[in-house]
Amino acid sequence: MSLVELGDLTVTIAGAASPILRGVDLRVGAGEIVGLVGESGSGKSTTALSIVRMLPSSAAVSGRIAVDGRDVLGMKPAALRELRTRTVGVVQQEPRAAFNPLRPVGYFLTEQLCTNLRWSAQDARARVVGLMHECGLREPERMLARYPHELSGGMLQRLVIAAALAVEPELLLADEATSALDVTTQAEIIAILSRMRRERGLGILFITHDLPLAAAFCDRVAVMRAGEVVEEQAARELFAHPESAYTAELLAAVPVLEEEGERA
Repeated sequence: MSLVELGDLTVTIAGAASPILRGVDLRVGAGEIVGLVGESGSGKSTTALSIVRMLPSSAAVSGRIAVDGRDVLGMKPAALRELRTRTVGVVQQEPRAAFNPLRPVGYFLTEQLCTNLRWSAQDARARVVGLMHECGLREPERMLARYPHELSGGMLQRLVIAAALAVEPELLLADEATSALDVTTQAEIIAILSRMRRERGLGILFITHDLPLAAAFCDRVAVMRAGEVVEEQAARELFAHPESAYTAELLAAVPVLEEEGERA
């Protein structure tokens, strides 16, 4: 069964020359990692935000969006809140924008658990501290009292990932979730997501510019260009035998490090 299914999804903005998304078909199943790749402005983030109806009010959306078999476009406010707090976790592209600069980061991490899921403050704190440790953050208890401006972008990125995973969602929308991280921490985050996929059946829509990472991490990869999905294949097949000329161009643009003997 598909956790999320998009059918003929089209998004337009009043006054825009052309739709932002045009006829997008995409599916993510339980325990499946689907990569969404393409150049900046191709519509990847818009696709993810459409799934939880987080687009601006000026956007007109048509087509079908179903999460766990439920029609997202027809959801009432209460059902939409439940979708965003229990079913779908979101890791947005700019982590600093997720935090209130006037509150310690611990407030952001525990607010959803305490307010929406009615956890006790003690249980919520224990839950997020454990996830912070798993995400490679040192001294998580002390970090809860720090403010966003005191932390690096990479630290904030890991905190956002911990917050998204805290409610044990069925689906994770990860928009460039590892782009601000060093290679070692990136590997740690990928290992965490892989384990949660394996142990909990977590489905992941993994948006990235990193084509080699998508090839290694994802089961299937969809390639977007100008608001359309131009190709979708199993990851290994897509990278070995791209069907779209655009996909082939993206792969050809990936830098390849030569061995010292080859340069000689």
